[in-house]
Amino acid sequence: MWTGRRKYRDALADYLAFVALAQIDPEADTSAYDSVLNLFDRDDPAEGLTGWDRAYLEGLYSSESNRIHQASQVQSVSNAILAVYRGRAEAD
Repeated sequence: MWTGRRKYRDALADYLAFVALAQIDPEADTSAYDSVLNLFDRDDPAEGLTGWDRAYLEGLYSSESNRIHQASQVQSVSNAILAVYRGRAEAD
């Protein structure tokens, strides 16, 4: 695990911002993702927001929010996150 108070403080700030902005379910299993959400669950956690985290937030906030049915809203958010994540992966 990385050491240093500044790195930990920065990662903790990113974690708190992500949880506040995305209103993540505290029971959600995020272990399959490279995410700051795993800050307390891994021996070698991310040192801050990852590409996956940024894509999630960008997709969440860029999706259409005027859907009538919850299922179509969930699909809209999922599609937006996936589009952002794929776009980032292609850019790398």
